[in-house]
Amino acid sequence: MNDYLECEICFQDFSVCIPKILPTCGHSFCTTCIGRMIADKKIVCPTCKQTTTLPNNTVNELPTNFHLRKIAEQRKKGKQKTLLCKEHSKKLVLFCEDPKCLKLICNDCKSHGNHSYRFIDDATKFYRSQLFDKIGSVKRVVNTLDMEIEHLDSAMTDLQNTKAKKEGDVKMVMNEIRNWVTKREAFLLDEINTKATEIHSKLQLQKEGLVEIKKPIYSIEKQMLENYNQENNPSYLTLLDNISSYLQQMDQVLNLDLSALKSESIKNTRFFELNHLQEKEVIRDILANFGKIEAN
Repeated sequence: MNDYLECEICFQDFSVCIPKILPTCGHSFCTTCIGRMIADKKIVCPTCKQTTTLPNNTVNELPTNFHLRKIAEQRKKGKQKTLLCKEHSKKLVLFCEDPKCLKLICNDCKSHGNHSYRFIDDATKFYRSQLFDKIGSVKRVVNTLDMEIEHLDSAMTDLQNTKAKKEGDVKMVMNEIRNWVTKREAFLLDEINTKATEIHSKLQLQKEGLVEIKKPIYSIEKQMLENYNQENNPSYLTLLDNISSYLQQMDQVLNLDLSALKSESIKNTRFFELNHLQEKEVIRDILANFGKIEAN
């Protein structure tokens, strides 16, 4: 019950202030605090956030919570004790405001005669008001800090979302690049295979041509050796015509440009080059600076 016997905003006891009821929600606050909360003929309850409308824009149109005030007064009377001065054994009725004192005194405390002082009730009201103002300032600072913390929490959430999105973007782009490289690799390998097959066919044809040329040459050589070995045989002379024919064929063969055939074969074995060194350097430079990350 004690929590309801003082204003929830300034903590002033309802025995020394007037509690007013907000009809919309039933919560009670002191007149001073409610007056400070009025804005455009409306009050937003700080406890439950419900809105109460004030047609005349004044605190007086709100009902007084006499029940709370009466209970607070009764509690105050029950708790009141007579405070006595330890030096003079008289009732403490004043509060010395000298910075070196700041304590309760009685009327006989002569050492405080030149100091500034107030009656206890007046001092209580004055310093509670000051405390209320400072509480308001502290609450504003706390609210500002809460807002900044909320903004930072939101920024960190946005950061995580941005991080996840950018990581997804990088993975997607790099997968596309890997797919392109894989396809390009397959294309180049297929092109190498195709060109190698074509040149192999040409080389095979050249080889078969040389083999066909070699066959009659080998046959002529064989017959010439056989006739040469028959020099003591009178029938050798009957082969002179054949030998002349063989010599003519040999001359034709010897006149073939075998060096040209050999050069052509060698040239064809170097059938293509992969001009990739320059392109590799360019691609490496591009990838080294690809997707540069910049933090704002």
